[in-house]
Amino acid sequence: SEGTAGNELGLLTTAAGALFGAGQGGSLQSRLAGSLGVDELGLSQAKGLESTVVTVGKRLSQRAYLSFEQGAGAATSLVKLRYKLNERVTLQLQTGANSAIDMLYTWAFD
Repeated sequence: SEGTAGNELGLLTTAAGALFGAGQGGSLQSRLAGSLGVDELGLSQAKGLESTVVTVGKRLSQRAYLSFEQGAGAATSLVKLRYKLNERVTLQLQTGANSAIDMLYTWAFD
């Protein structure tokens, strides 16, 4: 049934998260990302079981970062390109179910 499948997906997500965070000499997640030649490899769950997301990201240069997110429960995917214009301003382009161009301003307090 749909409820059972949701529970199984939740258990699988929890187990994968535990594996990604465990290990000596770096997490399995960081070792796997390194062996695949990417900078980011993640599994996250935001709101509810249907929003489990696998993320893969790669820094293209000091200013550019490309990431791909794939939803596990639905056929949703998102490609993001972040380009740092200067220390405070980043341009973000994304395409997927909703395409957008965003200008992000960062103000850090130290």
